[in-house]
Amino acid sequence: MIILSHQDEFFTIYAHLSTFNTKEGQTVKQNDVIGTSDKTATESVPALHFEIRKSSKPVDPVKYLPKN
Repeated sequence: MIILSHQDEFFTIYAHLSTFNTKEGQTVKQNDVIGTSDKTATESVPALHFEIRKSSKPVDPVKYLPKN
């Protein structure tokens, strides 16, 4: 799992990754590849768990992602 800290107490969480291209404390920019996903024990195709949290509470990502 990779947890990225953003501005204003926001965090994004990425899980079910097979490779990790970041290290703890590293700064990443938009479009950086932070990892890759792969098949899981219950999925026959690659899957990614994505979550947005404000402080420690999950929020609806649709409100925060670009519309296009």
